[in-house]
Amino acid sequence: MTVTKNTRKKTRNNKTPASVLIEAHYKLIKVNEVWDRNRVQRLLGYLRLSERELVAMLNTTTSSFKSCYLRGSVTGPCALMLSVLESTYLSEFITDSLDNLFDFYGTSRHS
Repeated sequence: MTVTKNTRKKTRNNKTPASVLIEAHYKLIKVNEVWDRNRVQRLLGYLRLSERELVAMLNTTTSSFKSCYLRGSVTGPCALMLSVLESTYLSEFITDSLDNLFDFYGTSRHS
């Protein structure tokens, strides 16, 4: 049976069981809480990128990124993309990368 929009079970607020699981996972690993100025600067240093180059990689505007960055926390899609970059390029050099970004069911990709 093909799952369509009409057959997918939904919870309150039109959330699906999968979307609830994904949101809970990101909250558990604190993907929206870890990206402060120091962590962004560390990523820039390791990758030898300018802020403008990072903004281009994130596919956002400088003003949008700067407002988050100056506020002291980067959240949402930018935080997720920063975590992907960090996990991809820095995980062998640092101990606090979020290497389980897409491990929604609690199974390690390294087992």
